Amino acid sequence: MQLISKLLGNLKIKNKLLILYVISFLAPILIMAFFTTSWLYKTLAFWEMQQAESSFEKTETFFNNIMREVSDLSDRIYVNRTVKSIIQTEFHGTKEVYNAYTNLAFIDEFMTVYNSVSSIRLYTNNETLLDNSFIMRSTPKTENTPWFQKAKKNRGQPFWTYKRDSVTGKYTLSNVRSVWEETEKKFIGVLTVNLNHSYIDKNLDNITYHTFIAQNGIVLFSSAADNSGLKKSAVRKMYIDNNKPDDGISETEIDGKKTGLMKKTFYPSHGISDPLEIFYIIPLDRLNDATTRIVKTVIFVLLECMAFSLMAIFIFSFYIQKRVDKVRYGIKDVVAKKFEIPETIGGHDEFSEIYDAVCDMSHNIKNLIDEVYIRNLEKEQLLARQNDIRFKMLSAQINPHFIFNTLEHIRMKALESSDKDVPHMLRLLAKILRYNLSVSGTSVPLFQEIEIVNNYLEIQHKRFENRISYDIMLLCDARKINILPLLIQPIVENSFSHGLESKISGGFIYIIIRTETAVPGKNELIITIQDNGCGIEKDKLEALNNKLRTTPVEEISTSIGLVNVNQRIKLYYGSEYGLTITSTAGEGTSITIRLPVTE
Repeated sequence: MQLISKLLGNLKIKNKLLILYVISFLAPILIMAFFTTSWLYKTLAFWEMQQAESSFEKTETFFNNIMREVSDLSDRIYVNRTVKSIIQTEFHGTKEVYNAYTNLAFIDEFMTVYNSVSSIRLYTNNETLLDNSFIMRSTPKTENTPWFQKAKKNRGQPFWTYKRDSVTGKYTLSNVRSVWEETEKKFIGVLTVNLNHSYIDKNLDNITYHTFIAQNGIVLFSSAADNSGLKKSAVRKMYIDNNKPDDGISETEIDGKKTGLMKKTFYPSHGISDPLEIFYIIPLDRLNDATTRIVKTVIFVLLECMAFSLMAIFIFSFYIQKRVDKVRYGIKDVVAKKFEIPETIGGHDEFSEIYDAVCDMSHNIKNLIDEVYIRNLEKEQLLARQNDIRFKMLSAQINPHFIFNTLEHIRMKALESSDKDVPHMLRLLAKILRYNLSVSGTSVPLFQEIEIVNNYLEIQHKRFENRISYDIMLLCDARKINILPLLIQPIVENSFSHGLESKISGGFIYIIIRTETAVPGKNELIITIQDNGCGIEKDKLEALNNKLRTTPVEEISTSIGLVNVNQRIKLYYGSEYGLTITSTAGEGTSITIRLPVTE
C-alpha cells in the first residue's frame, strides 16, 4: 500500500486521471464487452435451437398430416367395393374392361383433391384386365420385390416404404397394403399410394433452414439446395458420415464449408414404418456472421465511447492541470516574496478556494510585514523621542527658570538661616534630576511617576508658598500599573508655566488618577490634571485639540510639551489613546490622559 501511495504521489494529476480512467472505465468496459460477446453467441445459438425445435414440430406435424391424408385415401380405396369387384371379375373383351373402368372416375377426383399424392397403383394378378395409371397387372418381377412380399405378409395392414415406382421409375415414399377378398379371404392385389415428392419438397422450402427427411439412410425429401448451396449428393454423403448425430447442433463439413446439423427422429402415426428422421442444416457462418455483426457494432460503439471519453478526460485533465498551475505559480510567487498576485483564478471549486486562501495569506503576510515595519519604525521614533527628552533634560530644557529660581531660593535660605527645608528641597530636586536622567524607552511603575510629580509639586509649593496648592487623588493601586515615563510631569509643568505662574494667590492643581472599564475585559487608566489658571481661549483650544488629533506620529516634535506627550502615547499604546484638553478662559484648564492598564 505504501508503495502504491509512493508511486501515485510521484505522478501528476493528469497521469493520475488517466490511470483512474483505465481502471474505472476502460478495463470494465473491455471485460464487459468480452462477456457480452460470449453471451450473445450463446444466446444466438440457444435462439437457433429454439427456432429449430419449433421448426421440427411444424415439420413433423406437416408430414404427419400428409401421411394421415394418404392413409385415409388408402383406406377409402381399400374398402371400395367397386374397386374390389373390378379386380376380381373375369372380363371377356376389351370393351367390357373399358366399361368397367368408367366406374373408377372417382380415382381421378382423388388425385385432384390430394395434392400430396403423385400416383395410385393397384397391382393385381387378374390377366383379363388392362393396365392403366391405376390398375396394373403384376409381373413376376413386381411380385418378387420386398415391398410386395411384405404387403402380402401383413395381410392388409398398411405400411410405409421407399420404393421405385414401376411406371415412372422414380423412387418414392409409398403407403403399401395388400387387398383381400372379404368372404374367402383370398389375396387379390397390392395397393400403393405414392407421395408427391415435389409437393413436399416445395413445402419444405418454406422452412428457414435447409431441411431433408430421411429413412434408413436414404434421403426421401429435401428442400431446394439452391438456398444454401448444398447438393443432394452432398446431403446424402453428410447423412452417411453423420448417420447418428448427437442431439443439439453437431458440426460437419459439406463442400468444404463448416455446417451445423440438427436431427429429430419421429414415427408416423398412421401405418407401420421405420422411424423417419428430420435433418436441419444450419450454416455456421450464419451464426458467426450474426455474432460478428453484433460484435462489430459493440466494438464500434465501444470505440466511439472510448474516443469520446478519452477526449473528455484529456480536456478535463488539461483544465485541472491549468488550474493547478495557477495555484502552484501563486504559491511560488508568495514563496519568492512577490505578494502582488492576481486576486482570483475564477470559479468556485476547491482550486479556487485554495487559491483564495493563498491570496488571503499573501495579503496577510504583506500587511504583517508592513505592520512590523511600521511598528519598528514607530519604536525607533519613540526611542528617538525618549532620547531627545533625556537630551533636553541634560541640556536644561526642563524649565531653566524653575531650576534657577529654586537654586536661588535655596541660596537665600541658606544665607538667612539654617532651615530644615533646605536639605529637604535639595533631596527632592536630586530625585527629580536622577529620575529624569535614568528614564528609558520602557515603562515604569505608576507610583514612581507619581512620586516624581509629587516631588515637583512640593518644590513648587515651597517656592510659591501660599500662592499655589496641589492635591493628588489616587483611586487605584499604583503599584500594579506601569506607564511610560515622563507623561504626567510635562503636563503639570505646562500648567505652571502657562496657567498658574502669574497667579498671585489661590492657585491650585488637582491630579486625579483612576481606572475605568471602557468595554468588557478592557480597563483604561484615566489621569486628569486640573488647574484654575488663566485657561485657554476657545479658538486656541480648538487649534490645540486639532493639532493633537491630526499631527502624524511620524513628525518628530522638538518640544517636550503636550504634542510631544500625545505623540509618544500614540506611538507606544496605539492611536486610540492620548490627551484630551478642555478649558475655559479665565477659569482654568483640564487635561485628561487615557492609557491602557498594563501590569
